Amino acid sequence: MNDELIDKMTEYGLGGEIKRLFSHMLNAHNIWNARINEIGVTITAWETHSLETCQVMNDMNYNITKDILSNSKLDQVIKYVNLSGQAYSNKIEEIIFHILNHHTHHRAQITLEFRKQGYDPMDTDFISRKR
Repeated sequence: MNDELIDKMTEYGLGGEIKRLFSHMLNAHNIWNARINEIGVTITAWETHSLETCQVMNDMNYNITKDILSNSKLDQVIKYVNLSGQAYSNKIEEIIFHILNHHTHHRAQITLEFRKQGYDPMDTDFISRKR
């Protein structure tokens, strides 16, 4: 889905709020992957990236998450500090579920932005994709 969004943003020459929201989705996904893998976070949640960088980040996020799902115990608890400095812990399965929900939330915002700018939005519903 993210690849298709990048293609549409490129095709329509869209940036602005759409690119800001899309970059945020990818940044947050990257941050959660880093927490699960217990490595330092090198980006902030609201950095905006070029579409080329978004594509690289999307591919990287996908591959890292696929590796996490293949090689981790999903009930493993991850301890982390959020961006406000508060300590928390969650199971990997909860974090992955959150990443999916976070993407869905922002894709809905992106869909609204497509409409506001006069473009037909893509169907981003999961079940539509599975059909």
